[in-house]
Parts: sequence; C-alpha cells; structure tokens
Amino acid sequence: LGADGYAFALQAAVNRLSKTH
Repeated sequence: LGADGYAFALQAAVNRLSKTH
C-alpha cells in the first residue's frame, strides 16, 4: 500500500468507527 492507499484505508476505518457511535 502506498501513502494514498494507507490514507484511504485509514479514512475508511475512521468512518466505520464514526458510524458505530
């Protein structure tokens, strides 16, 4: 994963956690 791929995965993870709240 490149920098962009990592950022995308991180954003997806954060978004998923945010929806859990």
